[in-house]
Amino acid sequence: MRTALIGAALAITFALPAQAGILEWLQAHRPQSTQASATKKPHAQTPSLPAPELVTLAEGRTEAFPALSPDGRHLLVVSAKGRKAALALYTTSSGEFLRVLEDDPDAVHAFGWLDDAHIFFFSHRAGAPGIWKKSANGTGPLARLVRLDAGARAAWPLADGAWLVLVDGEAASKPFAFARAKRQGTLVRLDADGTAKVLAQGGTPSVSPNGQWIAFSMAEGKSRHIFVIRADGTGLVQLTTGRFVDAEPALSPDGEWIVFTSNRPITPKARKRHWHIWAIRRDGTGLQPLTSGDADDGAPRVGTDGKVYFHSNRKVSKELAKQWGVRRAVRGFHIWRVPLPKKSPIQPGTQGN
Repeated sequence: MRTALIGAALAITFALPAQAGILEWLQAHRPQSTQASATKKPHAQTPSLPAPELVTLAEGRTEAFPALSPDGRHLLVVSAKGRKAALALYTTSSGEFLRVLEDDPDAVHAFGWLDDAHIFFFSHRAGAPGIWKKSANGTGPLARLVRLDAGARAAWPLADGAWLVLVDGEAASKPFAFARAKRQGTLVRLDADGTAKVLAQGGTPSVSPNGQWIAFSMAEGKSRHIFVIRADGTGLVQLTTGRFVDAEPALSPDGEWIVFTSNRPITPKARKRHWHIWAIRRDGTGLQPLTSGDADDGAPRVGTDGKVYFHSNRKVSKELAKQWGVRRAVRGFHIWRVPLPKKSPIQPGTQGN
């Protein structure tokens, strides 16, 4: 991708009125209140939620940012031992730590699965930012899939050989880094022929399993909201509102749900805000929390098993660590999971301003 292409792409407008920015236009064209935002009086009681299940716990390690293989058998995570973080492979069924797959310090900024046997990751090796391919068994040569231009912070594959590129933003490498980010980036579609097209301003993006949809967060003042857009740049929809920070969205494999990280309170009387996992339907209804408590939960991803995987700094008791055969659970983040909603949604009424 040439510098000129990105420069030209950043000058592309969103086909909105010249006197209004994208946020002003979205405010003016926001859809009518939905089931998620219509309730004015929130319930006072904390909703009853399934207890999260611990998925990973390795001796001396922490785990964050889960990425599930297409067949659901493996987890690729940012695993840290001491101060050194790397991409590591775990089993989904037992949570067993298998191996460190990549210790490139840039790899933790963007990574994922190409298929059940290969992963991709971001790197500056070979003198330029790019996305590289590697076998999930840790053997064989590395192959560069796409060379990116200066200013690219991360990239993820779309359908038809295109890439979603985060330009001049801050890619996540540590939990809740988005809350400390001073600026949001620009999401650019890079086609196989080198054509670049600006899709939106925003951050913490994720791509649907079929590569056709992108979910991301966009800042509005001190708040952040969840948006969904087609990979070709059409169909932009805002799903959440309110004076909250909603980030790290991910679409379920069937496209029905978007799960995300939010600091919106579970109940109106909550004295301290924590980061929890929330879910909302693609049509903007059914907003509900999936986790609660005094821990901080983030970076959710939905597996084909109908479970939501996320990292959390929930305390691991000595008894639970013993069950896992671990002498001492390292304080910090590990991977947990909860089920996607199936029954009538809980409506705590915290969607509106």
